[in-house]
Amino acid sequence: MADRTLDEAIEDLYVAFARYERPTWLVGCDCCWEGEPSDDRPGYVRVCPPGGTQPLREVCFEELEQLATDATGDDAGRLHYVPRILELLAADSFDEPAVVLDRLVDTPEKKAIGRFLDAWWDDVLTRAPGDDRAGQALEAIERIDPDAEPKLARWAAFPHPNAAGHLLDFLERRAVPLALGKLDARLAAWVRSEPLRSAVAVAADRARTPAEREALDELWLRWLT
Repeated sequence: MADRTLDEAIEDLYVAFARYERPTWLVGCDCCWEGEPSDDRPGYVRVCPPGGTQPLREVCFEELEQLATDATGDDAGRLHYVPRILELLAADSFDEPAVVLDRLVDTPEKKAIGRFLDAWWDDVLTRAPGDDRAGQALEAIERIDPDAEPKLARWAAFPHPNAAGHLLDFLERRAVPLALGKLDARLAAWVRSEPLRSAVAVAADRARTPAEREALDELWLRWLT
């Protein structure tokens, strides 16, 4: 279980990254960014930083989207914006969270980011299932933390009634690769593991809502027997 709530983890990010000042300019390749030609880097342009003089917490998604997702962006200049980018990520602003986290693989302040990822995962499992929300979040988290075991263990603990629905949605969307042996080996082994079967059985006995019980029953009948 995360030792911080999502809101607390986001506040930790703002504290950890406070020392990274907003850059005067960002630098990006001229094929993807609009700006003034760089005098010392041919093929690059200087870009006005997102948000202008706005407080970081008020910089909107539209201003940060390219910086958060573009591989040709300014990695050093991005540091100032990391807390806001991840806050928007947790609010489902980005269609491809894995792309966002892929840009942050070498970002410092890894402890604060790790606390955020733990808290975000717990929060995802409380949201309404569907749209491969949990699957996409897990894939994104693995870009920074390849050890999925703690997240899978947390999922199998069914900490919230919606966690079962997320697992059912996850498996339904991966039925073909699972059947063909093309699902990631670690995930396939987990899905077929006895510990997960036992966890589903135990959770079914203590289901907190009819929707949770229905999802757990379907998991058992369709995927685990």
